[in-house]
Amino acid sequence: SGVGFDGSKYLSKSIINLNSLTSLDISRNDFGVYGTQSFSESIKSLSSLTLLNISGNEIKIEGARYLSASIQNLKCLKSLNISDNKIGYNGGAYFRESIKYLSSLASLNIRDNDLSDEIKWQLKTLSKEKKFEIEI
Repeated sequence: SGVGFDGSKYLSKSIINLNSLTSLDISRNDFGVYGTQSFSESIKSLSSLTLLNISGNEIKIEGARYLSASIQNLKCLKSLNISDNKIGYNGGAYFRESIKYLSSLASLNIRDNDLSDEIKWQLKTLSKEKKFEIEI
């Protein structure tokens, strides 16, 4: 169920000019890797976004690479939920790097992603340094 890859393309086109959008919950839509690629391009312009929930979309490692590169531009982002996306070790590493640029981040949910103990430890350490809550 969910909008899937085709729906993600339409959603991406419809949100690209919503500069004042502050909250976006697109959880459980089965975007997959290619849908996430399309979506990731469109969110770069959402400079007012404070909440992003993209949990349960099967973005996997490659989708994590696209999304993590795009969220670096979201300087107002306070809450990010990327749980249940099967991003694995490499996906966790991509987000670890991009989160360093998110000075407003207050909450990160990255649970149920097959992260290694090493990445979990690194994310917990980063959460203490940058003072944000983390669900891992």
